[in-house]
Amino acid sequence: MQIRFLPLTAAALTGFLFAQAAVLPARAQGALTIATQAEGSSYHQIGTSLAEYLNAAGVAAQVKPYKSWTEYLRPIDKGEVGVGFVIGIDAGASFRAKDEAARLTNLRTLGRLWTIRYTYLARSALGIKNLAGLRGRRVGFDVTGNPTLSEVNAVLLKTVALGARDMKASEIAGFPDGIRRLTSGELEAVPIAVGVPLVRQARLGIEGGVNYVSLFGPNATTDFLANLLPGLYVVELQPDERIPELKEPTRAVAFDVFLIGHAQLSDTTVGAILKQMTEKQAELDERHPVLRPVEGTIASQDRTAELAAPTNPIPYHPGAIAYFKTVNAWNDANQRAEERLKRPR
Repeated sequence: MQIRFLPLTAAALTGFLFAQAAVLPARAQGALTIATQAEGSSYHQIGTSLAEYLNAAGVAAQVKPYKSWTEYLRPIDKGEVGVGFVIGIDAGASFRAKDEAARLTNLRTLGRLWTIRYTYLARSALGIKNLAGLRGRRVGFDVTGNPTLSEVNAVLLKTVALGARDMKASEIAGFPDGIRRLTSGELEAVPIAVGVPLVRQARLGIEGGVNYVSLFGPNATTDFLANLLPGLYVVELQPDERIPELKEPTRAVAFDVFLIGHAQLSDTTVGAILKQMTEKQAELDERHPVLRPVEGTIASQDRTAELAAPTNPIPYHPGAIAYFKTVNAWNDANQRAEERLKRPR
């Protein structure tokens, strides 16, 4: 049995999380808590859909928004929050932290939700086609709500030998703040995840619209990016009528988002949630464009289009492994990844 996991992934995992969270947090609060980013974000919208499906299936679930996923990693590790959407490069750093007091060893991967395709968004009237065009511009750079994205932005701009001093760089609190300031004209380009609903706000509010800014030059490669920040890779985006801002072939970076929960979540609950979310794949795709694979990107290929993708930053939960084996989604690459993750560092 083969399952297409990109949208399904986010769906299956997320719902999956909820059920699991229902095992620990539900005992204390009566419902599984699904941690997401702020209201209006794709994370919150997807989390709301998953909670709806879980409640309909008899699993009590509720959504709790946070400013950033960095705020709910430790509560998940302590079993105070059920599950949450977490960028892999961020979760992996917390799981392997050099400082023992900061290390979150109770985190487990439930599955890969979706791939974030990420680059800068610019006001189209300015004619900024690639990252080199950001030199001297008013640009969102450091993301105060998430240090990981600040690091991603720095790596992105290093591909064209740019740094904060080469631009009129500003701090932004997060995607909503960046889009607000892009729309007002305060900023000329901001970092953003491709396809998120916030981009529509900018497109409708800016005369001439907006466009994604492409990576450029000999350093715009996966090898260059991954050497600076493991977990990043390059994707080639093709024009897509579902994403009006994607007007021409564009090279962006990508990294995976995972559904993360506590190591002691029930195997039975994990399997039940994964099954439920798998059945809602089509609905989740329809509701949330970010979950749909974009033709021509890595996200539409097998390696990242699987719920059980071996790109996990921390070990999979035993219940997830059991589920994946029942649907023939667990393979040798998964096993090698698990063995590597469990080696002493």
